[in-house]
Amino acid sequence: MRDNSIYPRKPSPPAADPGQLTDAEKIARYDEWIPFGASAGTYEAKGDTIITHNIVAKQSGGVGLTEQARVRFEGPDTFVATATVEPRVPPGRQTTYTRVR
Repeated sequence: MRDNSIYPRKPSPPAADPGQLTDAEKIARYDEWIPFGASAGTYEAKGDTIITHNIVAKQSGGVGLTEQARVRFEGPDTFVATATVEPRVPPGRQTTYTRVR
């Protein structure tokens, strides 16, 4: 799971009628959840490279996606993954992963 936002996500306000959301309420929920990503699958580690294979994902475009990244460790609980050039993956994208205990 990932939260790709720069700042803490702002919770959307409670709906006046949860069964009939207004357009503004739908937009607020979209804005709240768009930076959140989730996927699950398998991975391979080869030297300083990690290759992930998504089996399921929050967004349909992530299902079946394979990504490869170079990994640099920055302490016992943090590493930075830099994406290599592949279709559907921004080249050079860096993602910092931190273990939350």
